[in-house]
Amino acid sequence: MHIRRTMLLILAVGFICCKDSKKSNTGASEYDKLMNKEDIVLDEESPVKQDEKSITDKATGTEQAEFDTDVQFLNGTPMYDLSSGYNLEEHERFLAATKLCWSYDYKATLGETRMGNHKNGKERINITSCCASFVPSPYISPFEYYYSLYHGNTDIRTYQNNVFKLQEIRSNLLSENFETFQQMVQNAQTDNLESYTLCTSNIQNYDIEKEELEIRYYVSNNSKVGSSSAKVKSLASRYQSSVTHYIPMSAEKAKAIYEHYASLNDYSKNPPFQLITKTTYLLGIPSVEKRPYNFEIGLRKIEFFKSGSGYPEPEDKIGEIQFVEKPNT
Repeated sequence: MHIRRTMLLILAVGFICCKDSKKSNTGASEYDKLMNKEDIVLDEESPVKQDEKSITDKATGTEQAEFDTDVQFLNGTPMYDLSSGYNLEEHERFLAATKLCWSYDYKATLGETRMGNHKNGKERINITSCCASFVPSPYISPFEYYYSLYHGNTDIRTYQNNVFKLQEIRSNLLSENFETFQQMVQNAQTDNLESYTLCTSNIQNYDIEKEELEIRYYVSNNSKVGSSSAKVKSLASRYQSSVTHYIPMSAEKAKAIYEHYASLNDYSKNPPFQLITKTTYLLGIPSVEKRPYNFEIGLRKIEFFKSGSGYPEPEDKIGEIQFVEKPNT
């Protein structure tokens, strides 16, 4: 299944607006429950049931409607064209990171309010984990940071120095949106994420004597979680630079690929030919965390496809690489 289908289901859930929910007046005590996670535990074995999902679809009025994201590829890279304007892959990665960090004690690290590098306006914040590193000031949890990033909720930033207004905003946000957020995190993937931007690749040459197509690929270490400086790093140092990979292929098939690129106006008649590169990967927390406290990825599979304008079809695939690395999830 394409990443588009996976993400559209998440988006359909994500834009629920529970306007009729009763607002809590208990303020920080209710927020403590969120921060400590004592009574809110993700069920790793039981995803949302089908009947619950149907209720969610009805709440959004979609009835599992197919959204048209109009994603186009330019030189092998997806150009997302959504009314929300955000990157689908970063959205998926944010929810995955939040799932990995669900039991992290954000209150202990970031406090109940946050002013720059200080929690509760007093003690200096000491960040020693990737779970805390991707939540910037003035936010104190992935939950409220998420609604700032993907739903345009700027209230916490607007009133970041008003402790009374913050208490009200956080209480309302919790009572209106936390159940929906928990469901999205519950359904998030951590060990089977897909990306069309994590890796890039191109055809370098074809060896007629050996009947091998030469491909060069690169794994980026600049993928972000949220819009902060937090990133994800690949596990093996060899992925810091380009890697050459050879695919056994008949001259007839290789010639057809060359002719395909020659027919595209965006390409020259000679290699390198940019490929669409689909990467399946795992997201994890490093077993030993060091500054700058990044998440890490483990590659599961890289698939190479001929370039086209939309998502690649199975017949466009020219080869793949399987990996066995796995981060500490």
